[in-house]
Amino acid sequence: MIVILTDGVLTDGDGIFNSIQQFSTISNVIVYIIESGNPDDGLMSRAASLCGREYFNLEDAVELLV
Repeated sequence: MIVILTDGVLTDGDGIFNSIQQFSTISNVIVYIIESGNPDDGLMSRAASLCGREYFNLEDAVELLV
């Protein structure tokens, strides 16, 4: 399992998309994207679609613990 914790703003161009796509080709790896902040919903949805999952938008750090 790979958990990507992000503020929802991409700063590395397409780097995150390339990484997620590579990880998603490994059959026993599941990728989860968790964001806290003010995300770009379009980019986060695109990233999540690459690994066949949804992304989770947290209101605050307490939700991460739940």
